[in-house]
Amino acid sequence: MRKNLPAAIALLLVAAAAGAQTIRCESNDVKYEKYHQCRTNGAERVMLTRQLSDMVCIEGTTWGTRSGMVWVGSGCGAEFEATNDSASVSGTHLVCESINGRRMDCPASTSFGVSLLHQISDSSCIRGTSWGYGPDGVWVDRGCRAEFVLESSR
Repeated sequence: MRKNLPAAIALLLVAAAAGAQTIRCESNDVKYEKYHQCRTNGAERVMLTRQLSDMVCIEGTTWGTRSGMVWVGSGCGAEFEATNDSASVSGTHLVCESINGRRMDCPASTSFGVSLLHQISDSSCIRGTSWGYGPDGVWVDRGCRAEFVLESSR
């Protein structure tokens, strides 16, 4: 993360989708006891959409939700989508796993986009580095194991 950023920042942006928010929440402190909270404005559903940090972001370990907030710790930095609309995370779910650090291609229809829903692995899942997608499916590498949402429409 950039050195000119404060130790922990929160930036709230209203997404184009009705009722959805993109929340950028980061913690530069690698100690789990030091965490940062970012307001979700009472959203019922939060999902990690893009990891920003080199440090791993694992739901329940280095990030989570509590009392209308997203919390991050241990150096996790990510963008989250917060919504009260359960349809925003609808679509086909796909688990794709890199075994023994090797690249794995998982065939899927990706024409409307792909979002990382839950990281399963201890290894970081960073879009463009350890996961991504193309016209024929989702790929994972470097030990990334995650559940993805294949969007059905925009």
